[in-house]
Amino acid sequence: RVHITDPVHAGKPGSGGILVHFDRIGTVNASGFVQVNIANEDTVQKSVSAKIYLTGPGGGEMVFNSEDKTLKAGSSAELLTGIEVENPQLWSPRQPNLYQLRVELFADGKLTDELTQTTGIRKAQLTGDGFLLNGEKMFIRGTNRHQEYPYVGYALSDAAQWRDAVKIKNAGFDLVRLSHYPHAEAFMDACDALGLMTMNAIPGWQFYGDSVFVERSLQDCRDLIRRDRNHPSTVFWELSLNESPMTDEYMDQTADILRQELPFSNAINAGWIDDPAYDLFIPARQHAKPPDYWNHYRDGK
Repeated sequence: RVHITDPVHAGKPGSGGILVHFDRIGTVNASGFVQVNIANEDTVQKSVSAKIYLTGPGGGEMVFNSEDKTLKAGSSAELLTGIEVENPQLWSPRQPNLYQLRVELFADGKLTDELTQTTGIRKAQLTGDGFLLNGEKMFIRGTNRHQEYPYVGYALSDAAQWRDAVKIKNAGFDLVRLSHYPHAEAFMDACDALGLMTMNAIPGWQFYGDSVFVERSLQDCRDLIRRDRNHPSTVFWELSLNESPMTDEYMDQTADILRQELPFSNAINAGWIDDPAYDLFIPARQHAKPPDYWNHYRDGK
């Protein structure tokens, strides 16, 4: 009855489940926090705390203890724990180093829930000079991917999801745009492990609807972020309806949602329309003219 919530089901901006963030990343050390959302569905208040275990790629384990908090019956709260990693092994397409995060939840001194996730430490920056990963400028070689197959549609096994990621990696790509919807969690895990950055996209294609459509689309933005925010492979958030006539208000709202869910400088918003709401303009090749296409695009010209 006292448990770690589900990040989507909890419905809390910037919360729900486990949120891992490193705000200071260097080769000597990296520091940040682990935020755990706890729900008490018991009939009495509980004294809750969490123990955080972080295991590095080489097997070394670090242990961090959260604050203690009194949680009333029928309520929820966040437990915040600062973490610091000496000599961090950073995640990148060339070296996809992963850390295993295990959270143990205690209520009145008794273990009541436990959850394990994988994550990575990496620093993504978009500057006027290009894209930087872990402080180094990177030329991105990317492709698009759809996850349906003839005859089976989306009914792919986890092994088939991994096979796609392996083929994309072996072809020499280091980024996959996930056209145009959340892809299977098995594929996301494969991207983490193999070193494939992703541009994570919300559902939507050549259509913009009424207020109900907009409300549900904005919820898609939140759910996508909450599901995939701890994946080191997720570098760009495409909170944009593919090839769709979005309003200025809608685009501004998607930008606000990203800042509410991930109020960090390395949360990069991408869209197919060149609008101030988006950090990254991702025009499609077919929307330009040969021979230059978008190679000499500057300031809307």
